[in-house]
Amino acid sequence: MAGHVDIRMKVDAPLEVTWRIANETDSGGPTGDSGRHSPGHEVVAWEPERNRITYRITTAADSAGHSWSYDVERTTDPVNKTAYARRWGNEYFVYSYAFWQYTGSGSVSEIRCVCDFEMAPGSPLGDREMEAFMERGTRAAMAASARAAQQEAGRPAAAGPDGGTAE
Repeated sequence: MAGHVDIRMKVDAPLEVTWRIANETDSGGPTGDSGRHSPGHEVVAWEPERNRITYRITTAADSAGHSWSYDVERTTDPVNKTAYARRWGNEYFVYSYAFWQYTGSGSVSEIRCVCDFEMAPGSPLGDREMEAFMERGTRAAMAASARAAQQEAGRPAAAGPDGGTAE
């Protein structure tokens, strides 16, 4: 078995703004104090010339008390407005990959994230449970980026509870 998550969120901000806000790595990005990124993202390596950053991530405990620690390498392609991430360093994942795509026209953009993974035997969560866990975390990250992009674009936050328009 394997897990799969595919989420889209509309953002009331131009593509260039959404891309920059979602992928910045300094001045309020993942290591900054903007409050947009989850706590527990420690930068292990940053290679700006290769558009690559590696984090050591530790999540807050879920309702069952499970906390997850792992490394993520994220490589961005600014020309095509895509990002690829791979996760490793956690015995409970056989593999875990994510693809982020940013598209838009005019004053509206969209963020899409596709995650594919497989949980290892003995993991405290199965594939379906991890799908739900990843979906919540991904939606929260997208919503934070959407709110920040919309704010920078001078637009009010979307009416939905997640800060963007989920699909």
